[in-house]
Amino acid sequence: MALFDAHNLPVAERALQTALFLGLSDGQERASAHKYLALVYCSNGEWARCEAAFDAAFEARPSFQLEAREIADGPWRDAYLRSLARSTRLCGHTGAGPHRPPPAPAPAQAVGFALKSSVIVGVDALVPTTVLRSPRPTAAALPFEPSPLQFGNNVRLRVTPWAYVQVDGKRVGVTPALTQFKLTPGPHTIELHNPGFDTLRKVVRMPQDAPVLISHDFEAR
Repeated sequence: MALFDAHNLPVAERALQTALFLGLSDGQERASAHKYLALVYCSNGEWARCEAAFDAAFEARPSFQLEAREIADGPWRDAYLRSLARSTRLCGHTGAGPHRPPPAPAPAQAVGFALKSSVIVGVDALVPTTVLRSPRPTAAALPFEPSPLQFGNNVRLRVTPWAYVQVDGKRVGVTPALTQFKLTPGPHTIELHNPGFDTLRKVVRMPQDAPVLISHDFEAR
């Protein structure tokens, strides 16, 4: 926030993206980080990314709102109001943000996400195993534990700067912490999402033994 106030926008953007990547457990903190990303994007004239970041702020904390002076003084007013209108419709309220009830507090969450899918059979992550410790796996749920590179249905990820990863509609991790995982044979839909950019969606048909590499740079122009 101090970096934004000091008008150091490139460094502020990187710092905010890093904070979101590392995993802010509090919804208010996530909303605040997305808010300042939105302000950075609008200050740079990146209107679509600005609006998407406001959407992410409302998703993190439905009671999120800008102060009146922030709405009046910044170029982000229209983007914020459009995002607010969408959030209000989704919440089923006709009033403005201050009248919406605050959400229930979200449980603390580490960098990794729980795997509860029978199609994902293994994951390698570049993070300490103590952060991602979980109960011992069952046949349908395996933890995020580093494992040696194995032959099989490996999906390898090379994503810049970072992205949430979804497989068949279920979130499985965040790159670059998540570098590879294994899928069962057959078709799967893999989505890479970074707020402010278009979602990358790939449908892959996993063979028995060949690895698949998904490489993407969200910031490539």
